[in-house]
Amino acid sequence: MRKFLLFLILFSCSTLKIIRIEEKNFEELDINCIENLVKNDSMLVIASYNVENLFDDIENVYEYKDYSQKTSNYSREFFLKKIENIRKVLIDLNPDIIGLQEIETKRAIEELFNSIKDLNYKCFVIADKPQFSIVKTALISRYKIIKAVGYKTIPNVRNILLAEILVNKDTLVIFVNHWKSKVAPESERIKIAKIHRKILDSLFSINPRMKIISLGDFNTNFDDNESDIIEGNAFNYKPIVGLREFLTNSNYLYDLWNEIKNKEVGSHYFKNRWGTLDHILISQSLLDTNSTIFYIKNSFNVFKANYLLVNGIPYRWQVEFEGNFTIHLGKGFSDHLPIYAKFKIRN
Repeated sequence: MRKFLLFLILFSCSTLKIIRIEEKNFEELDINCIENLVKNDSMLVIASYNVENLFDDIENVYEYKDYSQKTSNYSREFFLKKIENIRKVLIDLNPDIIGLQEIETKRAIEELFNSIKDLNYKCFVIADKPQFSIVKTALISRYKIIKAVGYKTIPNVRNILLAEILVNKDTLVIFVNHWKSKVAPESERIKIAKIHRKILDSLFSINPRMKIISLGDFNTNFDDNESDIIEGNAFNYKPIVGLREFLTNSNYLYDLWNEIKNKEVGSHYFKNRWGTLDHILISQSLLDTNSTIFYIKNSFNVFKANYLLVNGIPYRWQVEFEGNFTIHLGKGFSDHLPIYAKFKIRN
């Protein structure tokens, strides 16, 4: 059985301190803030959005074929159009903190950030370390990001981003995820789920009441129930889904999809069916209405602005194909819809 790496993350004086056990599987990330601002609000909106490939306009040989300037007409014009479209979503959704998936480079997130500074966003970070992946997780915040760490998952899959954020005088820990796609078997997502669980266990062992939110594109539906081989034993079959088995079972983290009763609602549409690949998971402390920060019941939802939909399904970024050449049309948004939740802050 493969031995998983252990992690110990200590919080001291509102700063993440990381003690390495065994080999290094994480790296501190560069935080970019334009002001040393401390907000003082009573409401907090947190969102997650897979923006569908925000690639910058610089050729670096790692682009997906559809975004390479050698095999497509992708250019700065289309890069700026994608930024303009994401800005529109952020204006209307108005999140205080948003986790993003499928950001190519720091240059891409920086140009997006510069386009929304007038919306009072102050900090951003991208998980471009320790492991390279073509697209990455990122986070933008109106609150000060104190510390951020990138965690390696499995080969060629996006790092998990962990950020400590100062909300008024309180501390909120947010993970941004983008797990292996469903092209791969569930066993691959189980490996990532186990790594995430190790990190969470370390945090909760220090403070069982730590305020934690884990969000992003987990590539796992709320109601998935797949059978898969466990730990390489070909005769040991068990219905198991990584997200549920390691993160949400036994009230470990609470999946806000529990709040949605309409089974036809989702954030992603594939093969004529709505899916719930995008999640916001919260620690039990954030369900406690006596807490300094707590979830507002039934505030979780999918952001379904009319312009994000065509014929009732996500209006994804539009391309056409001429042989092996991809033609970007400069319209559309993403194959995912944003999700969001509201939290009350006690001053």
